[in-house]
Parts: sequence; C-alpha cells; structure tokens
Amino acid sequence: DASATNATIRAGTAFTMSGAGTVSAYRLEVGTVTPSALTWNAGTLTVGAGGVSAKNFSSAGTATRALNMGSGIWDMSGTGNVWSLGGSGYTIDAQTSTIDITDTSATAKSATFTAQAWNNLRVRGASGAGAVTLGSSGITHTFNQVTLDPNANVVFHSTGTFGMSGLICAGTSGNLVTLTATTANNHAPITVSSNVVADYMSIKDSALSGGRTDYAGSHSTDVAGNTGGLLSDPPPPPT
Repeated sequence: DASATNATIRAGTAFTMSGAGTVSAYRLEVGTVTPSALTWNAGTLTVGAGGVSAKNFSSAGTATRALNMGSGIWDMSGTGNVWSLGGSGYTIDAQTSTIDITDTSATAKSATFTAQAWNNLRVRGASGAGAVTLGSSGITHTFNQVTLDPNANVVFHSTGTFGMSGLICAGTSGNLVTLTATTANNHAPITVSSNVVADYMSIKDSALSGGRTDYAGSHSTDVAGNTGGLLSDPPPPPT
C-alpha cells in the first residue's frame, strides 16, 4: 500500500499494481526521466486533482480492482496502444477526469475503452501526426466531452458505437481535424446529445446523429461515405 493523498507519487520506471493493495495520490508520475507504463491489474488506485503522467495505461485479468480517476488530466504521451482496458473484475469511477492523448509524432496510436461512462477525452494534433484509432468492435463508448485539436487525425472503430454529450472538432485554416473509420464505407456511428463545435474538418465514413442537426462547419470537407451533419455553419440565434 502507498498513500500520498496530498502529494505526488513518482515511480522511477514502470509502475505496476498486481496485488490487492491500495495506492492513493494527489498526482502519479510514472517515469522520472521519460514517461513509462502504468499497469493496473489488481488493487485500488485513487488519483486526485493532480492527475497522471505516463507513457500508457493498461489493465487486464480477472482480479477485483477499483480505479478512481479524480478531477485531473491523465496525460498519455506514448505511442502504440496508449489506453488498453480489458478483462473483468474492475470498477471504474471516471469522476471529472480527462484522458489526454498527447503524442503528436507520425507514429500511430490507439485507445480501447470498456462499455461504461468516461468523462472527457482529448486528442492532440500537429502537422503530420499519426492516426489515433479509438474504440473496439461491439463496444458502446460513452464520454462526456471529446475534444480533437487542430491537425488531430482520428479513426473511429467502424463496428463500435460512440456516444458523447459534447464534441469539439475546431480545426483552423490549413490545420484540419481528420475523422475517418477503420473500414472504408462502414460508418462509425457517433451520437452527440448536446453540443457540436466544429469547423475545418476532413470527414470520411462517419455517421453523426443525436436527434438534431449537427453542423460540421462551412470550411469542412466531405470526403466520402458520411451520413448526418451539414457541412455548413449553424444558423444565427433567433433575435
């Protein structure tokens, strides 16, 4: 067990929870020189407002375990599978946390989630950034808000479903947000229940819905295979 509720726990190299212990910290930093892997296969992990800094996060197996994510940012700065959650026996409270996929190199990234309520997800972007594949087959992915930065290159899993309260895909001129699906001509269904803020996007094989009109912005490009959403700006509010 380790408790530093009002302080930071720093692990010099990879940090692995494999026994029925408890770790509580205001902030968890994995890797003192460069970020390393955070593995949670057992026990209770509670993080406060300071969040987490790690190369990636993974969890597997059948051990009883609990994760309390707090109100901070979970900075995942690696490549490859930066967020991998599987197995059984887990209980997760996403609280008001944000999972932030921050690597903007040309190397591909992916993140797989379980069918439960997550809070916020952010994907960073830069010129030439590698694709970030989100989701898994047959899983209903539920988020509070998803934010895709300018030049973010995001691939939604075609046979998963994605629900969110808010979606922010606000690119800029010359810095488009790219949305595609894992399988061409197989729509990745995306349901936004409340708010879409979008423009300067390149969209392919996506299906936007939510019981209202979604406006993807007049500077966006409909590449092919899309349903739902208008490539125009929203009308002005009534006067």
